[in-house]
Amino acid sequence: MPSNIVDDHDINPSLPILDCPTIQNVASRNLSFGAVVADSARYDENYQSSFRYNGKVITYKVLKSDTTLIDMDDESDASFIDFYYSMQQSNIEKYDSVSYLISQREFANATSILAGIIDTNEQEEYLSVFYDLYLSKIVCDSNLSSQDSSLLLEIANSHSLLFGDAVYLEMCYF
Repeated sequence: MPSNIVDDHDINPSLPILDCPTIQNVASRNLSFGAVVADSARYDENYQSSFRYNGKVITYKVLKSDTTLIDMDDESDASFIDFYYSMQQSNIEKYDSVSYLISQREFANATSILAGIIDTNEQEEYLSVFYDLYLSKIVCDSNLSSQDSSLLLEIANSHSLLFGDAVYLEMCYF
């Protein structure tokens, strides 16, 4: 974690430590993620593409962090397996790899993966802008141009539910 990021619990130890609920059985897995995996979740039409993408990101990250959820000896497992393997080939995985490589200070590898990503939506465009500026300016200790600053301000003033992780990342690093 970057040194400028502080866990709320470190500031105020009286705050409870919150954990995500544990998925312990097939029914809770299917209830929590089945609609996303089956691409049958319905969202407000004004935000459909953003919310669908967010659902895929969240579901993939949960499945990646606990692969026992992919195959639970249930007839719906095939859908979860297909979803997981398709996400491994997607930009969602590529951006996750960029993030991981940055955390490991493997900036050249992160830059290489980022260069090969072709964005498919605005959330990915914002991630590209953020990571590109981070890797090309901040890591190299270069000054941001006024255009760079304007782009970052645009990201910072965007709604995270619509524009995803780039909004959070920008607020943390800049």
